[in-house]
Amino acid sequence: MSKIEQKRIQLQEWHEKLDFFKEKEAQTSDLDQQWSARKRMKEAEQNIEKLENEIKALDKISERKEGINPTDEVSNIETVSQAIDLYLDGLEKLDHRSSFEELEKTEQLRYKLFEELFSSHKDKIKSTSILQNKFIYTLFENIFSAEKLPTLIINDINDVRTDKESYKHYDRSIIVSALTLSVLSWKVFDPNKIGLLIDFLTDYEKGVWERSLTGIILSSIMHQNRLQRYQLTGRLVELQKNEKIQIGIYIIDTILRNQLYKNVIFPKGFEKEEFLNDTPYNWFFPFYEGNPNVLEMFKETEQDIDENDFLQYIINVPLVSSFKYTLCNGIKNNQITISKKSFDKNSAEDLARVYSLNMASDFEPFYNLIAEYYLYFKFYPKDRVKEIFEHKITLAQTKLKNIILSKVQELKLSADLLFEKNEYNSCIKKLKELLNIEPNQLSALIQISECHEEKNEFSEALSYHYEIEKNKPNNYVNQLRIGFCLNQTKQYKKSIEYLLKANSIKPNKIKVISLIGNNYLKLKDFQKSIEFHEKALQIDEKYEFSLMDLNTCYSTLKKPELALKYSKKLFEIDPESPDNIIMLAMDYAELSDYEKASEFAAKAFLLKSDDSHIAFSYGRIMFLIKDFKKAKIMLNKSYNMKNSKDFHGVIWGNLGHIALFEKEVKIATEYYKKCVREFDDINDFSEKFDTDLPYALKNGISKTEYERIKQDMIEYWRENN
Repeated sequence: MSKIEQKRIQLQEWHEKLDFFKEKEAQTSDLDQQWSARKRMKEAEQNIEKLENEIKALDKISERKEGINPTDEVSNIETVSQAIDLYLDGLEKLDHRSSFEELEKTEQLRYKLFEELFSSHKDKIKSTSILQNKFIYTLFENIFSAEKLPTLIINDINDVRTDKESYKHYDRSIIVSALTLSVLSWKVFDPNKIGLLIDFLTDYEKGVWERSLTGIILSSIMHQNRLQRYQLTGRLVELQKNEKIQIGIYIIDTILRNQLYKNVIFPKGFEKEEFLNDTPYNWFFPFYEGNPNVLEMFKETEQDIDENDFLQYIINVPLVSSFKYTLCNGIKNNQITISKKSFDKNSAEDLARVYSLNMASDFEPFYNLIAEYYLYFKFYPKDRVKEIFEHKITLAQTKLKNIILSKVQELKLSADLLFEKNEYNSCIKKLKELLNIEPNQLSALIQISECHEEKNEFSEALSYHYEIEKNKPNNYVNQLRIGFCLNQTKQYKKSIEYLLKANSIKPNKIKVISLIGNNYLKLKDFQKSIEFHEKALQIDEKYEFSLMDLNTCYSTLKKPELALKYSKKLFEIDPESPDNIIMLAMDYAELSDYEKASEFAAKAFLLKSDDSHIAFSYGRIMFLIKDFKKAKIMLNKSYNMKNSKDFHGVIWGNLGHIALFEKEVKIATEYYKKCVREFDDINDFSEKFDTDLPYALKNGISKTEYERIKQDMIEYWRENN
């Protein structure tokens, strides 16, 4: 090893020590330990400076004979014998007085000689498929086991990379996996491995560049502090200019940030398969069409399998390649039997499988590429790699954000992170900054609208949905979201128009059908509402939103026996839901079954004693059974709870009724005045007041007196509005 190489290794070691003590200082709150870490950092910085100066001096010495190219003579060699003579002659003359140029000339002769001697060997490998497969396997093992790549292995890698005629895309894919696995597995950092991954990436070969990008991201996360030291950042910064790569980075970040790879499908005992225990190579070799090992399976299996159907299925299903190969091996060895199984929507296992396959399909191919490393290191763990897969990671919070991410992608990832943390105002700010760069960025407009919806700012959300509609007039999701926001802003007729358009784009979607039914309920067109909700229940008989609205329709139509039918269904679906229980209690009260009503109301309140709706409903039931003392307690509790604003009007109204029934007319009048002031529409007040006429009559209040009180309150409302 030359003196300059020794100095460079020492420099790397001191850089690593400096990083270690910086991290130690940041993690400890002990003042003595902080002081000790700073002292060691200062020592490391002094040694780094000293070594950098020494390396510069050695570099100048090696360049002292400008214009001399020691490889000129080597490049003119025509025969192997000539190369041997020159090499032996140069080797004999080498001693402690030899110059850098003389040493370099000898090295170049050695490489030239090696290439000449073994060129026929390489030709033989390339022309024989079995040898070629064994060569790729050996190269994988050499890369994986190399702490630092020797020049000859680098030459072989470049040969596989550039010779597209002799080597196929799957050969290059497995070499890319070997490079990534080697970077992740070894503590010593070899910049050549990352450099080669970038080479494979920038060839943009389908099936290879995606794997290269995945490897670069995982490797860079682990070694982000070393990228600049080895001057790799310049090449990585160039990736900001490629839109295809930036989209790929965004998908990879989404998978890592949400740890989606943990949902990957793999069978029990998968890691014990002999096929996988042989070598890491089998964990990463891509599954491809025409693979002779897969085709061989059909000759050896005892099962009667339709070859074309099975191949079409196994190629298209988005499973990790190692799972596909173990499946084929199991069929080949008659350990796995192929049979058709229908999907069971009530099976948690089947639902998990579908979710994973959907993820793999939506984020193809990056989901499975990351999952391969996750599975491998799950069963062959390394402490250093745990950090990648045990924590949620986003590039927007690493040093890589200014290296590998374009400004647009950096803002998108930062916004996603803020959205997941429910920091909607900060998220909107980032997205507006993004829109200043790309005004028509649809994903930013969509996410801003989602932020406003999460904040219940539906009018603001609508303005962005209308912008999206200009570019995507027939987008089903956007039409649905507009319909929802219009519903929330009480524009019910307009909401129905947009939802009907959404239904024409994708017919019979339950959310659309049910929301149309809700709009008709708000418009008091109860028959239309019932019609649409019944349609929704034909799609899913347990759709709770429609069951609740149907209960409300029949309650309003004073058909408590039909209302009870739907509250019972909701209770069957979730008997522990306080909302379902209180609804059931209200229906029993309307049917004068006060014992059951009181029992269920008490249970609901016990389960959710801080809910204003449940407290009000409990108070209302106590009002109906004439337990006015308990009714007043519950109604006042409801009023003093958070989010009780929507119930203030009816709370005051019920307290007014109780005072009226107890002959405290002045107190009743004050409650009624507070009640009527809560209504924006006097007709709503009038309808609600009329609802309680039967209870007034039962408590000795005449219809004439009750109507007079109502008219007085209507006049009072008009005077104050």
